[in-house]
Amino acid sequence: MATTFLEVYEAMMQAESLRDTYLREGGWKHTCDTPGNYWLWEKKLPDGRTVLLDAEDAYAYQHRLAADEEDRLTAADPRSHGPDAE
Repeated sequence: MATTFLEVYEAMMQAESLRDTYLREGGWKHTCDTPGNYWLWEKKLPDGRTVLLDAEDAYAYQHRLAADEEDRLTAADPRSHGPDAE
């Protein structure tokens, strides 16, 4: 059976919903209170700066932030150092 337009569309909507949930859980806010009233994702960074990005860029940025945080936590974990570390 061939893939239908509706199947592709539904999968895209599900992926978009998952991405939006991921961003919200990462502290992002979807807002049109932006220059030009464009719908963008907004996040205040720990250093006080605020970023406004489209969905794809916000997703990539959040992925990098999450990876950096995981690296920071791993480096701070004493179990990740020494002779028994993997």
